[in-house]
Amino acid sequence: QFGGSLGGALQKDKTFFFVDYQAKRQRHGIPNSGLVPSLAMLGGDFTFDASGINKLDQIYNPYSTNWNGGNPTRDKFYCTSAGVAAPVNTDGTQTATAFGACNVIPQDLMSPVSKQIFASTAYYPLPNVTGNPNANYSSVPVRKLNEGSFDIRLDHNFSGKDSVFARFSYDQADSYVPGGSPGFAEASGFASNQLIANHGRNVAISETHIFNDHNINQFSAGFNRIFNHIKSHGDRSCESAKLGIAGANINSFCGNSGGISQSTKDCVSCGMTSTLVGGGFWALGDRGFAPFQGGTNVFSIADSFDMIRGHHNIRIGGSIRANQMNVETNAFQDGFFVFTNFWSANTDFLGGNNMADFALGLTSLAIHDQTFKGATTGRRWKLFRPFIQDDWRITNNLTLNIGVAWALVTPITEAHNRQ
Repeated sequence: QFGGSLGGALQKDKTFFFVDYQAKRQRHGIPNSGLVPSLAMLGGDFTFDASGINKLDQIYNPYSTNWNGGNPTRDKFYCTSAGVAAPVNTDGTQTATAFGACNVIPQDLMSPVSKQIFASTAYYPLPNVTGNPNANYSSVPVRKLNEGSFDIRLDHNFSGKDSVFARFSYDQADSYVPGGSPGFAEASGFASNQLIANHGRNVAISETHIFNDHNINQFSAGFNRIFNHIKSHGDRSCESAKLGIAGANINSFCGNSGGISQSTKDCVSCGMTSTLVGGGFWALGDRGFAPFQGGTNVFSIADSFDMIRGHHNIRIGGSIRANQMNVETNAFQDGFFVFTNFWSANTDFLGGNNMADFALGLTSLAIHDQTFKGATTGRRWKLFRPFIQDDWRITNNLTLNIGVAWALVTPITEAHNRQ
């Protein structure tokens, strides 16, 4: 951390200034461990668990489901004597072999999308820990924070009766929050590699005018802005479209095509579908609610007039505040997949494996979240607050503060009439 400040007179008894600056640069490792598919699983072989030690439960071929007789059954997967998957018939079934059942999914039954994902470490990293069936991957990615802030203030005396001050404050913090792997694999559906930007801006000006020793007026105006941005690992990559996941990237050109996005900084629906595999495996894809924008702009003006009359200090005034809340977000703007062991289990829901369902490309849940005419909303409302106050000094030991204020808040509207 570092910083400094400087202040003094620009013109004697007239103009004064003050500036300060402070910054921090933080780096620290975040230990992570989790479960990713083994090299064998990436090839469709589910004989052993991700540690390569313990045998897995039997997986079944969902394309072989027989519904005859009211008692549905599902065949196992079969291998040849060489230990490779038996050929696949046109309907997705296999013919039982002398070698018998096995836990190997034929390449012809694996999803084309899953094949691409399994073939690249840009998605799931390869295991680097042995002997642990619950965590076969470990990493220590570095979390980063760069933050800087400064203030500038000027005070100026026009005369003994008229003075003004102005101030500007600035803060910018940029964070990199790792999700656990170098690519799209993440510890949960809301933990992918993220870039988070937080910024604050503040402007204030105030003028004080002394009419005489009984009457003083003070006017002030200000602006305050606090805003946050969150971008996920695949922002602007349109990764789902590259993989061939139909309908995931609605706004593939990262603009305002089709009225999907009003944002000029973030790309709504052009990333990687959020995917929960379950069964202890890490999730995959971009985190939910990203990209995200959210923040407020507050504009205000106020005036107060003090009248000193004997034992009374009467103050009359009011303020007007205009509020804006601007938010851009969708829960799963590139889609959301959930894989369980439903399809690779038998019809009694026994056996199966979550990653096997992923390899087959058969989801238990698939949704897509989009907001009508775009994910950006702008709420607007105002506050009007007139007041009168009397500080009545009854005796040297007793002062009575009395007054009344009326705060009127207007109904909230939406900038594009989409409330």
